[in-house]
Amino acid sequence: RIASKSIRVPFLLQRILSTGHPYKGLMCYAVEEAEFLSSLGFDDFLIAYPTQQILDYEILRNLHDKQKRKVSIVVDHIQFIGELNEFMTGIDRPFPIILEFDGSYRMLGGYIHIGARRSPVRTISHLIDIIEMIKKLKFVQLEGLMLYESHIAGVGDINPNNFWLNPFIYCMKHFSILKIQQLRKALSHICLKYDLKIFNGGGTGSFMSTLSESSVLTEITIGSGFFQPHLFDYYQQN
Repeated sequence: RIASKSIRVPFLLQRILSTGHPYKGLMCYAVEEAEFLSSLGFDDFLIAYPTQQILDYEILRNLHDKQKRKVSIVVDHIQFIGELNEFMTGIDRPFPIILEFDGSYRMLGGYIHIGARRSPVRTISHLIDIIEMIKKLKFVQLEGLMLYESHIAGVGDINPNNFWLNPFIYCMKHFSILKIQQLRKALSHICLKYDLKIFNGGGTGSFMSTLSESSVLTEITIGSGFFQPHLFDYYQQN
């Protein structure tokens, strides 16, 4: 899946999607971005960040129910899920949502963590509770899961300006990757149990490690790597 939020060049997005390579769909930063790209003829949007703005709800409903676009949004809290379900009352088909599982690296029982706290959903039992709650709702439908490893994708480990930190960063990334691989295997069983179609992970900075999980994930997101920026010069995986 192409991260349009990182590329922001419609011509390049179209060029990538038309190559015939296994690129499918866009990951957007915001609802308005998906609306804009839809007006240019793009389709299949996964909006990677939750929103509670009424205007965004209206745009989502229009894209899904009137324009019949393929669009889903990431969620991470039951309050937002309930609000979205209420706003979608009366639509012809349930609105697809993607539930995010937190992938930050936690040690000492959670007292120490590395990486962004992207979701309050951090245990399998909590995840199952939310999935069961979603099943009772009429106007939203869980389509998949996402686990993004920002502390791996966004941190270089061979930076000559931080040479004394590089060994620590490398070790952190190594053990984080092992932990995430275990998590994703467990989450893949949840996907099978609940017939979820999407399991999203990865980023440009963690593409190679995530690629090794292609038997578990249904899609890997990449974006700014298409520009080959110097930002990714200092990654061992490159």
